[in-house]
Amino acid sequence: MFEKNGKYFADWRDRKGRRLRKSFNSERAALLHEAAMKEAAHPKPKARGKQSPAFSARSTSKAARQTQTKLSSSRPSSARQARNKRQN
Repeated sequence: MFEKNGKYFADWRDRKGRRLRKSFNSERAALLHEAAMKEAAHPKPKARGKQSPAFSARSTSKAARQTQTKLSSSRPSSARQARNKRQN
């Protein structure tokens, strides 16, 4: 897509490789048309074969979880927190 003299041009190639252009008054209309024409000329192939397994595992690794545990069990960061912890 490009602009020239206040007009927005959708720019794409058809299935045979010919360059095509069409002018629009708005940038959004030109972008939408260009995307639609590119998809029509060169459609994405459908996925074949097996689907990838759906994982529901935790997002962090075992090493990262151990590090987080060590950090959470460390000493309090202020004297007030230390006193409160001793009183409880």
